[in-house]
Amino acid sequence: MERDFGIWIVVGFMAWIVVGFSALAIFWKMKSLLGRYFSAMETTSWQHRAALGWRRGNPIVPILGVRQEYSHRRLFWRLTLWGPPPQLKHSQEALSALQSYRRLALSVYLMQALVVVLFGYFFTWVFLWMALGVSVAGAMLLRPDPWTENVT
Repeated sequence: MERDFGIWIVVGFMAWIVVGFSALAIFWKMKSLLGRYFSAMETTSWQHRAALGWRRGNPIVPILGVRQEYSHRRLFWRLTLWGPPPQLKHSQEALSALQSYRRLALSVYLMQALVVVLFGYFFTWVFLWMALGVSVAGAMLLRPDPWTENVT
């Protein structure tokens, strides 16, 4: 019985391209939602925003870069995990954009965790332990604490 492995290679390559473009679309949507949130928050006093780690103006850079400052990433993680800071007044547009961002970001992180667990289940548990180690190290490095700063 003859098997045609060429079709599997083509299908795998096409799936790889679809996954890559889907990931780019999701990253663009996440950056777009964060940009909408930060644009809506520009009416808030700069001193209050700076106390919580905001950059001046809209901190979203219009490129997909991997290198950013730790304080910048810490702010994103705090917004993702803990939601809007209760010390600041938020418009309905800002709350809506942040809620959409949190829903999208947490679903992406959940899907990544599911893939890591499946890799650990089907291949080796080293994948799972490596992912847990990287996650703990990232949490220790970024320290995304809840919003406790006093901004008055």
